Amino acid sequence: INDSSPFVEGCYKGRRCAVLEDQQHSWSAHHQWTDLEWLVREHGHRWVPVELGRWPTVREDLITVSHMVQRFLLGRSTKSIAPGEATRQDPVNIAYIAQHALFEQIPSLREHILTPALIAGLQGVSVRDVNLWWGTADTRTPLHYDTYDNFLCQVAGYKYVRLYEQTQTPFLYVGSSAGKSADTAPEVPDRNADPDANGGYLNQINISGVGDVLTASPDKFPLLQEAAYTEVILGPGDTLYMPAKTWHYVRSLTPSMSVNFWF
Repeated sequence: INDSSPFVEGCYKGRRCAVLEDQQHSWSAHHQWTDLEWLVREHGHRWVPVELGRWPTVREDLITVSHMVQRFLLGRSTKSIAPGEATRQDPVNIAYIAQHALFEQIPSLREHILTPALIAGLQGVSVRDVNLWWGTADTRTPLHYDTYDNFLCQVAGYKYVRLYEQTQTPFLYVGSSAGKSADTAPEVPDRNADPDANGGYLNQINISGVGDVLTASPDKFPLLQEAAYTEVILGPGDTLYMPAKTWHYVRSLTPSMSVNFWF
């Protein structure tokens, strides 16, 4: 979709997901950020939060941009893995700068991206947060939903995304344990957010007990097999619109860099 009228009527008002075109055509990030030598030269000294290892066994740390590039990205294979493929990648080689407000930390990088025109064209709507998602292949974000509408903009590499509408919640084992089912998800802390006076967006993400939908056991999660879903692979220049409360699971198929806009 590349026209505002079908988007507003069919997606935004209709609360339907869509892959959008021409939302990043003037972004210099596509060539500037993929120049790893430039990133190291200009911003290598910056410290950033990173998740190390393969979900669900990850640990958080602080590393420099230079270390991220030289230890985890330079010289690594860019060959794509299949969405459901059991990768042989050693967990010690998996790193993810996940949901980081990089543009507050390094404001000059914000000049390399623009607010998507379809967001800017919505009356009475403003962007709440802009975050970077940058990592190796095989980073995984477990099944969850956000309470804001979301534009997920793929800058580099490829990501697999599986989407479930809210009507599928009864099949998604919502609750703190895998065997528990409920109509609403428990609210859990956001990964990197700082709370404000009202709790900020600490209560933003709702998580399914299934976690990784691609490796979930049918014996342990039989209802999941009945859930209807849509799946998409995002490549450079693709923008995925997800209405608030759309369940989604994400896996990086290659080294990947994404920017998301919550609004």
